[in-house]
Amino acid sequence: MKETKFWEIILSELQQGRNVILCTVVQSELSSPGRAGFKMAVFEKGNTIGTIGGGFLEYKIIRYSHNYLNDKNKVNEILKFIHSENAEEKASGMICEGSIIINLQKFGSSLKGLIVEILNCIKEGKEIGIRLNQFGIESFKLYGREKIFFAHKDDSDWIYEEILSLKDTIYIFGAGHVGSAVAKVFSFLNFYVKIFDDRKEFLDKIDNNYCDEKILCKFDEIADLVNENQNTFAVIVTRGHKFDKIVLKQLVNKNITYLGMMGSKAKVNKLFNELLNEGISEELLKRVHAPIGLSISSQTPEEIAISIAAEIIKIKNKEVKTD
Repeated sequence: MKETKFWEIILSELQQGRNVILCTVVQSELSSPGRAGFKMAVFEKGNTIGTIGGGFLEYKIIRYSHNYLNDKNKVNEILKFIHSENAEEKASGMICEGSIIINLQKFGSSLKGLIVEILNCIKEGKEIGIRLNQFGIESFKLYGREKIFFAHKDDSDWIYEEILSLKDTIYIFGAGHVGSAVAKVFSFLNFYVKIFDDRKEFLDKIDNNYCDEKILCKFDEIADLVNENQNTFAVIVTRGHKFDKIVLKQLVNKNITYLGMMGSKAKVNKLFNELLNEGISEELLKRVHAPIGLSISSQTPEEIAISIAAEIIKIKNKEVKTD
């Protein structure tokens, strides 16, 4: 689910006078399915949005939250669970050998202003943080901070901070069949999706539900439209060798996490040789993932999009422990 949609639904509930429980994973260790930053909202009507990792523990937290909504004395609680069949206390009911700490915050009408502030910052691309602790929840605007920070002395002395607007953004160059499929897949992965093309009729065909921004421009004018940071991922899937080269020359020296280009090995070698002859260094070209995507014998646009997504996920999550 898109981050903006998550907060918009919570705001709608608050505007209708209904309380909401925000469940946030503030720490996880080893093989816990829920990772720090995962969020789930539980509503008075019984429905939920988001996830804290799924499975039996999530079901347990949902049931607990329904009771929590009806308890006027409870507005904030931190819970630790251990994923082990040998756990004597705090057992989650799961056996994946890890642990998780979850904060439950009750949101009432007094927090509508905070949600509006969060939504405005996310939509404007500005950094905003949320700070959870034993006293409740508040926003903060401090720059250059870690995306997630957690310190826990005991259940009455702890702090969790998260920067919400460090959004993973996929830049897709080419709005043809593959570009459209890539937009759809990355929308499901909760990336901010930007797609570029010089053909308005192709951009118009892209489903707005899968795309945050459609940019009509010439391919030789995109250099200043790509942000350089660790949350930037770029995919070149234009309609031909000529335009691939134009885009690649503008992006190859940018400080971004991922740069990939679609094409056969023969096409890639030809294009790279041309760029070498034009003064682009071999070191820069080695950073380009081409042919793009993991090798899964993909053929259809949808299969190609999934192979690209798999490669990007592998790179993005390289520091996440899976043992």
